[in-house]
Amino acid sequence: MGFDLLVSDEVEIRNICVFENPPGWSWRSPGRPHLNLWIALEGEGVFSRAGEEIPFRAGSVFLLHPNEAVAGWSTGPGRVVNFTAHVVLGEGHPAWPEAYFAPRPPARLQPVAWVAHLCRHLSETFYLDREANRAILLQGLRLLLVGMERGRHQRALEPVERRLLRIVERIRRNPAADYSLDELAAEAELSISQFSRRFKTFTGYAPGRFAIEERISRAEAYLLETDLTIEAIAERLGYRDVYFFSRQFRRFRGSAPSDWRRRSGER
Repeated sequence: MGFDLLVSDEVEIRNICVFENPPGWSWRSPGRPHLNLWIALEGEGVFSRAGEEIPFRAGSVFLLHPNEAVAGWSTGPGRVVNFTAHVVLGEGHPAWPEAYFAPRPPARLQPVAWVAHLCRHLSETFYLDREANRAILLQGLRLLLVGMERGRHQRALEPVERRLLRIVERIRRNPAADYSLDELAAEAELSISQFSRRFKTFTGYAPGRFAIEERISRAEAYLLETDLTIEAIAERLGYRDVYFFSRQFRRFRGSAPSDWRRRSGER
């Protein structure tokens, strides 16, 4: 697994960077004496390696051998943004499995949003003080490698699944908002009946129940981690009636919010 593949004392980190390339991007490398972890964060294109042309899009990840000659170019109208990490393994470092370098198909990291945030953070951290932050950099690269290993065995999401995932993430970020079933179905490019069925298959809950579960879970965090009153928590979660909030919390958690807070504080 990826988290076993970066032994701290046997790794030299030569570069970590995010490149924002304009439309019409192309790249050619004759091969350099380091491993290259290359991840597409935005855009789409083609990677040429080992005599094959391999399409990529956001989330595609490649691990390149030292001295491997590669080329790439964009095929879409927009820019290509990519992350690259150059590392050299010491003589005492364990050899990496050849499967990590398999040219086809490329592994995919999903969802792309967390990957992009982590890659930009690692790029900034490397620039600011790479030696002081060495442990952070190594841990971040290990996390990307774990995602890469998982992505080698994970099927790519279908377009409708990616749209459903964006809706799920939006509800989780802001469970207090009012979500119209008509609007969510339109965003997923499905009929209302199709959306409800696909959403339940995707999450295990009908859309309305999923939103309620997210509100109640957020309420639990507020009850446990803050001193907010029950009224303030209800208002923050979009409930106009604190009594309705309390009844709903009791229905899904088996006790009133105040009782749940007291019992959780005694544990």
